[in-house]
Amino acid sequence: MTTNVRPWIPVLCGGLLLTMFTPARAQNSARTYPPQQYYVGLAALREGALPDAVDLFESAIRSGRTDPSGKWIDSIPAYAMLGECNYQLGNLPLAHQNFDAAIGLMLRHSGWLKAVKWPQALAGVKAPLNAGSWASSGRRTTLANIPNTMLFSVEINDLDDYVEGSSLLQFSKMLKVDAAEILRGLAWAVYRRSQVLGGLSIDDPINERLLTTLDRQQMQPGPAMTWINLIRAIALIADNQPQQAIGLVDQAATLQGNFDHPLTPIALLVGANLLMIGGQPQATTQYVEAAISASAFGQYEIAAEAMRIAVGPLASQGSGALTGRANAAGLQMARKSRLMAATSYLVAAESAANSGQPQDAQRSLADARSILSRRNTVLPRLEAYANYCLALTAFQKGDTKAAAVALDKVMVFALRDAPATCPHTYQLTIVQNAMAGGGIGGRTADELLTALSSGPSLGQWLIDPVNALSATRPHQAVDQMRFSGLIQRRKYEEALQVADEVLGNRFRAQLPLSGRMLDVRWLLSAPKDHLSAAALEVRDKPTATLKAISALATLMSDHQTTLAGLPFEAADAPQATQLQSNWTELATAADRAETLVGQAAVQRMKLPRVFPPAIGDKSMWPQLTPGHAVVTFCPAGPDLIGMLYTNGNVTAWPVQRPASLLPQISQWVKTLGVVRRRGGAAQLSTPDQWQPIAQSLRQQVFAGIPPETLTSIKRLVIVPYGTLWYLPFELLPMEDPKGPMMGDAISISYAPTPGLALNPPALSQNKILTGAIAGRFLSPTDAELNDQLSQELIDAVADTERLPGQANLPGALIAPRFGRVWVAAPIKPNPKAPLSVSPFAYDQSKPGGDLASWIRFPWGGPGELLMPGFQSGISTAGGAVNGDEMFMMACGLQASGAKQVLMSRWAVGGQSTASLLREYLGEVEFSSPLDSWRRSVVLLRNQELDPSTEPLLSDGDIKAGPASGSNPLFWSGYLMIGADIERRP
Repeated sequence: MTTNVRPWIPVLCGGLLLTMFTPARAQNSARTYPPQQYYVGLAALREGALPDAVDLFESAIRSGRTDPSGKWIDSIPAYAMLGECNYQLGNLPLAHQNFDAAIGLMLRHSGWLKAVKWPQALAGVKAPLNAGSWASSGRRTTLANIPNTMLFSVEINDLDDYVEGSSLLQFSKMLKVDAAEILRGLAWAVYRRSQVLGGLSIDDPINERLLTTLDRQQMQPGPAMTWINLIRAIALIADNQPQQAIGLVDQAATLQGNFDHPLTPIALLVGANLLMIGGQPQATTQYVEAAISASAFGQYEIAAEAMRIAVGPLASQGSGALTGRANAAGLQMARKSRLMAATSYLVAAESAANSGQPQDAQRSLADARSILSRRNTVLPRLEAYANYCLALTAFQKGDTKAAAVALDKVMVFALRDAPATCPHTYQLTIVQNAMAGGGIGGRTADELLTALSSGPSLGQWLIDPVNALSATRPHQAVDQMRFSGLIQRRKYEEALQVADEVLGNRFRAQLPLSGRMLDVRWLLSAPKDHLSAAALEVRDKPTATLKAISALATLMSDHQTTLAGLPFEAADAPQATQLQSNWTELATAADRAETLVGQAAVQRMKLPRVFPPAIGDKSMWPQLTPGHAVVTFCPAGPDLIGMLYTNGNVTAWPVQRPASLLPQISQWVKTLGVVRRRGGAAQLSTPDQWQPIAQSLRQQVFAGIPPETLTSIKRLVIVPYGTLWYLPFELLPMEDPKGPMMGDAISISYAPTPGLALNPPALSQNKILTGAIAGRFLSPTDAELNDQLSQELIDAVADTERLPGQANLPGALIAPRFGRVWVAAPIKPNPKAPLSVSPFAYDQSKPGGDLASWIRFPWGGPGELLMPGFQSGISTAGGAVNGDEMFMMACGLQASGAKQVLMSRWAVGGQSTASLLREYLGEVEFSSPLDSWRRSVVLLRNQELDPSTEPLLSDGDIKAGPASGSNPLFWSGYLMIGADIERRP
């Protein structure tokens, strides 16, 4: 049929309406199977008029032949292409249903091929459709003369074909059947269904039944056997048996005599997929050949599919080899198929963007947009791909805002789940529903959910970057489902591994591209001992984009080395000019690197997860020194589970009444005196007021740890979750409510994930310069005292630099210069945007000041950051109390390279804070940060404080006289994050 369909579609549609009113007996004499509506639907699909195509395919199914068992084989291609329309529209449940219907008809009528009168010979050569100069093939084949219809002998068993006066049981007739199109539709249904289901196709009952049915087909050599073998090969690949399929696919590409046939395009496409999965460089060439072959047969939906995938293997090479050819295809196919033309232009745009030609990419994008915006063109999936190409191009141009807008549009499509639009999200939905209904259980569920939660594979990226982007987004419900299942089966070691993923994904979910950009930075800039084997493999064999980023990272390192050799404050005007020039060059290199980071993060390549570091399976866990332990808290739906790792073993227990933790902790914090009391009443509490609450919390939180186990622990890293970030574990009793507190008996530090507990980052250990930020915090109402206390801290360490200095540079730019920075200033996080907080306080709301900027290039925070002025949600009445602000600050700072972080659950200030910091700064040069902090707390607890110098205290406290530093209000609100834990030699 001709491909220039626009002028005659209305005419043919009108003709089809007339045939609907023609008597059935008159129709039967010239009727073909599938009916004409099907072919008009194909034309509409290839034009991108998907709603019209849906109507026509549904009409073809309604008007198709029926027998007592239901629909007949002529509905197979209509169901297949109806499924394709729904796939392109982004309705995968309905597409899946349509593909199943197509395969179901083959299973029901499994013997129909034997009734086809196959041609005895393929004499004569069929002329290919003229696709244009772009379709110059390197294959030396010709088109087989396969007839459009073949005779089919059928025994009458329905009233539509019954002729009056004949015997129903003995009457038979010959029907005109497009057998090639029926099998082409079946092959496409099996192919696309395997993409929709992914790994769920393995051992799938329908696929297994299809393989069994096809294995029983006994056909003479010729087109039928070739086509059946191709469909069998596609089903084998779906069943994860590619080795058994390779030979069948190769043989199915041509018929005897080197003839191409109507299923050649699918055979070439499937063969190219096998080459790509095997890492063969000729995959792109075969994809192009598949597109050329499909165009020769007018199968533009397959041509578009092949061209879209063809550019994938070239992305990592930075190759623009397809740009010219794809642009030519777009131009020359514009009057034949809008679907093919628009896809070709987008392929040209992606190819140009990957090869560093953003202007060319922009022109190709404009050409694609002009097609997609035409009347009656509805192609949502292709629109998502267009936005993906736009994001790539915007990154190339340095327009990160435009790239972010385009990616948001991609994700709106990719993450829609009602109905699911992408295979990854659809597969997750299937597994979740099956588990909820008891359809999947045991190890099978674990394996499926683990595979679906491990991020996009290289194959997903190469086949469909939009689907791959959907797989980058963590799914909290799925993660917790995996964790709950392992806890129920007492697989505690595996559960701890999943808990690490659950908590790490909480952080990554807040990052651009779900942490993929952060992975690029760590991959190229972190020390090798911080990277996994998979990350080192990518680093050792970088793509073209990664090489460019690595070169800029080296340049930034050189700039930082130069700046480290210059004074922080300029002594004169020429030196100030030199410093400004160097800082500007560093910032410019960082901005350019970030555009490339964005490009690398969305390019079609596998990037291993790098941060937070994963603990992996137990064989990778460090063996801790006896008496050292890590306790992790992780949600399992409404429950909260505690897990203790010590002595090479993991134990687990449910936290009692987790819903009551927040009100109890809030009440405890108020009892300690954090929240201002009314009427100037004294803030300081007595042990008999807060100890009963501490005992209750101890019993709830550590219900599963026997007292003797707890007393055997001398060093503990706590990984809190949610409201437990607000709990001062140091105040909990070991056993007796009035006996030793945990903080006295155990050296306690904190970590945001188990991986960071066992492997805290140490990217800044060679930096020794100390920075100081002194705001109105130590004495907010007495400027003179505030300056005095601040100066004492500055004098505690020689050569301390006071920030921000003359240049007033943002923290993200200057933080990598320092080994340690203390911030005596209020830090108030935004509960709705925890990454918008400024760790240095002075640059809040300024470009480069927020935490999100710290994890971008030039990258590399100070080795230690002390933030005694951090104010969590629990410290203010009505504040957000889900722990996210503390968790995100801890994770964000460690993502920037900081190893040790001192935070406060509530800001204290005053003489007590100044004393803690002063003792710590004087001690930390000779001891570990955690030991130095513990010593500072011991000294404070033996001091007497003037209540008038403590901002948290009231008139009632002043009237009561001197305050004791042992009161937990002054010291229990601090957390030391990132301290090392000892390992066995």
